[in-house]
Amino acid sequence: MKKLLLPVAVATMFFTSCGGDPCGDPQTAEDAASCMCELGKEYKAAHDAEDEDGMKEVDGKMEEFGKKLEKLVEEEKFTEEDYLKAILDSGCDAG
Repeated sequence: MKKLLLPVAVATMFFTSCGGDPCGDPQTAEDAASCMCELGKEYKAAHDAEDEDGMKEVDGKMEEFGKKLEKLVEEEKFTEEDYLKAILDSGCDAG
């Protein structure tokens, strides 16, 4: 479980550099990657608007998503590797 924290952080930084829960209830690696992409877009929009409160809010959503992601991997909905591959394959333009 702890080894999943690094990929979540890496994915967060990847999409960060590059009002509701956009994540819903992801059940596949592709859904989870899409969620991370949407969160990255939200963060970028808040950053571009120099909205520090908005950035903090999205940071909280990303942290909550990380917990959800760990649970999905523990439940064997998909593997950590599948999630990382889906992020790379997603073509998300969050940054």
